[in-house]
Amino acid sequence: TLEDGVTQDLESLRSSIETTANSLGERKTNLAEAFTSLSQAMSEKLEALKEDLDNLAEESSNQLTELDTALTTAASDALMAVNQKFREVGDEISNTSEQLDESLANLAEASTDQAETLDERFGDVIDKVADVYSIIQELKPILEEVEENLA
Repeated sequence: TLEDGVTQDLESLRSSIETTANSLGERKTNLAEAFTSLSQAMSEKLEALKEDLDNLAEESSNQLTELDTALTTAASDALMAVNQKFREVGDEISNTSEQLDESLANLAEASTDQAETLDERFGDVIDKVADVYSIIQELKPILEEVEENLA
């Protein structure tokens, strides 16, 4: 009968709807589980990334501190070396100046004793040496002041 056919069609439709609903429910559950798994995996990855970034930041900070210390030490060492060299140069100039004083005194004495035998060119050489000596004498206080300022 027609009624039986419609009932059967309705029953078939209802069964098909239930199957589709069950299939959609399973897919919904599977999708929710997949999103949960994805969320957990992303959280784990983000946590690992955060830890890596924290470690990197700490390591960078340590390296920056070490670099700062190394640069400070190097600058201090270089300044001490420069100061030492200035002291050494100042001492050498002082020693050289004293030797020059002595030599000039000896030369002046000898030139007084033998003034008649020396020609005009020898006198020019003495004048030039005296000029050099004067320049060194003028530089000596400046170098001593530089040494004091660097110390």
